[in-house]
Amino acid sequence: MRKYHYRIFIIVALLLCTLLCACESLADTNEITPGIQTVTALGFVDIDGAKLQGLAVEYNVDLTDADVSAEAFSVKVYTPKSLEYLGNGQIGDITAVYVHDTAAISPEGGTGHGHYVIIELFTDWCAGVEMTYTNSLNARVTQVKDLHAGEITIPAQDKAYSTISGGKKDVRFSIPDIAGFQFFTDEPGSLGANGPAFVQANCFSEITGKYADEHLAYALCLPEDYREDGSYALVSIDNPATAKGTHPLISVLQTRVPAVMASEWAQEMIRQHEGVDGLIVVVPVITERVDNNGGTTAEYEALVHLWDSLIETYHVDRNYVYGVGQSVGGMEMLETNRNRDNFFAGILLYEDQWLQTYYMDTTYKSDFAANAHAEATAPMHYPRVDAYITWDYHLDTEGKKIFEGHDPRNYYYLVSDDNITVLHGSENGESRDGWNEMKYLYADLTGCELEMLEIDGSQEVISLNEQIQAYLNRETRLNIHPISLLNGGLIRKSDAPFAWLLARSRQEEIAREKLDLNKPFERADEQIQTEERQMVFTDRDGNPLYYLTGKSGAGTQFYNSFWVNTNTVIDALPGWLPAGMDKETVVTAASILSVQTINDNALAVLYDKDMTGVQLLLAGDEVIGYFGGTMEDQQILFPPFTFYDQAGQEVNVDIQNIYVNSEPAVIKEMPRQSGEGAYLIIELEESAVKSIASIVQRTTIYNAEHMSVPDAHCYPIK
Repeated sequence: MRKYHYRIFIIVALLLCTLLCACESLADTNEITPGIQTVTALGFVDIDGAKLQGLAVEYNVDLTDADVSAEAFSVKVYTPKSLEYLGNGQIGDITAVYVHDTAAISPEGGTGHGHYVIIELFTDWCAGVEMTYTNSLNARVTQVKDLHAGEITIPAQDKAYSTISGGKKDVRFSIPDIAGFQFFTDEPGSLGANGPAFVQANCFSEITGKYADEHLAYALCLPEDYREDGSYALVSIDNPATAKGTHPLISVLQTRVPAVMASEWAQEMIRQHEGVDGLIVVVPVITERVDNNGGTTAEYEALVHLWDSLIETYHVDRNYVYGVGQSVGGMEMLETNRNRDNFFAGILLYEDQWLQTYYMDTTYKSDFAANAHAEATAPMHYPRVDAYITWDYHLDTEGKKIFEGHDPRNYYYLVSDDNITVLHGSENGESRDGWNEMKYLYADLTGCELEMLEIDGSQEVISLNEQIQAYLNRETRLNIHPISLLNGGLIRKSDAPFAWLLARSRQEEIAREKLDLNKPFERADEQIQTEERQMVFTDRDGNPLYYLTGKSGAGTQFYNSFWVNTNTVIDALPGWLPAGMDKETVVTAASILSVQTINDNALAVLYDKDMTGVQLLLAGDEVIGYFGGTMEDQQILFPPFTFYDQAGQEVNVDIQNIYVNSEPAVIKEMPRQSGEGAYLIIELEESAVKSIASIVQRTTIYNAEHMSVPDAHCYPIK
């Protein structure tokens, strides 16, 4: 029995010994087997966004004097669908291979020692559109031949190593162009964050009429030598709307603009031109799409608060605040130009597809052109009247605040002294027609010519820069510059617009007279319908549409730009008026002169025009549709007035009735909207007047001859 146990012991011992030796041998093999550990994308920001310049292939051994060459590696890269080759080579071609001690491109060809093989790639190509960095920096590397570094042999492998280390958005990369950016987001993910998103409570949406708390992610780049006692310029770069929760890095790499504005070239330019200490760059993450000519979202209000917060925090000179925007981002800039007179020293727009519609008080109708008189008679657009966001004044040529006669919805008047450059491809009919509309309006009404530049976008950058620079530097009454690029070519490849923008100041705008347009629009007796004035859009029946011909000496008050649905059919005629207004009748502006109390349950609002025949609907009323029928499940959200107490807090009070009178007096059992005179009588619930100190007109009030629009001005009650 003992002999048997002894034999079992010997067998187990031999097995354990064999196993331990095998494990030791395996461990020794893992320790000494050299090979690739990671691959990092080395990029830069080009015309078409983040672009792959090279790859840093990290090994687990020192590669001193390694015999690296292009033949030793196979590289596969992301290939855009639209691709133009500018030099001798193709995307993915290897142009240089060397050993380096850091994961970076080396102009000297590397150090010859270290753990990295740097593979430089051909970059003289251009994608037809801006690329997402998760695509453009996506690459795979395979070592297809043995490498030798001294006595070490690194065997070839079949395995491909990728710059994508995890999910689709988890890319290992290094881009020095954006090294100075910090990222503020509530969803850092694998990319990390320097802090939380900007938060603003109770932001109002003009589209829904509702309030929301907004969390706005953004990227921020301060000058390297930023100091607390300095004075700085600020540029906000608003890209097209993206998905909710997008990391700010995506917005920073979506176009070349953030990298250009953060570059030493831009920093030096702003110092030389404006005398400030540098340029601060902010890139907000725009996630909510602006409704086509339907107003801005709650996110817009958060954006304005973010700008104001950065201006105060980082000692920004308000004379040098700039805006750059594409598509929806451009709409944010144009909206601010209307909401805040001369807030920006200049704005640069790319593919901005919409001009604003501000006197809009109708439901959307896709067949407007075919049924031009089938308007709704109740507002479905809820203008923002917060005086913090929408200033209730404009600035005169001395920079003084002017409250009298300020119409915040007269867009073409308010921006006529602004510095604006807009670039779009010639195939972008929405943008081209919108800026053509401004050109014809200004020429017809004031005789002021708005010159547009059409230029070959496919030509060499040097020539393109020279032509655009000459156009931007010409002597002109207006400083508004629409540029249309023909024959393709990416609109951002010229640096001339960046140089133009950073040479602008707010004082330049304030000193420039606005065009004389702050009065009602009138059509000319003779409408010009030549080929030149024909729009690219047609009506639903295929009939041609033409720009309206304005009457010389008239203004742009009550003029609405056209709606478009993104096809070849126009959805609203240029110059259309709000619901209930005859398109051939010239209306006049009605302004509030004063507000007084009547007993303790009524207010009398005095207008400077006769308000007989006023059209008013109250909160809760059903929306009246195209042909007089009510709209199912749609109700008016706002009363025409909002009331505030002495502390400026809104007073929640219901309007019982509204009608017109020739004197400030209540008329018992008066039908709503009836009566004659210039006083609008507002009957409230019992004793409500005691708590009210002021009112704001919330919606448009009009009759057949006069119109009064929301203006954010708070009228005190006498």
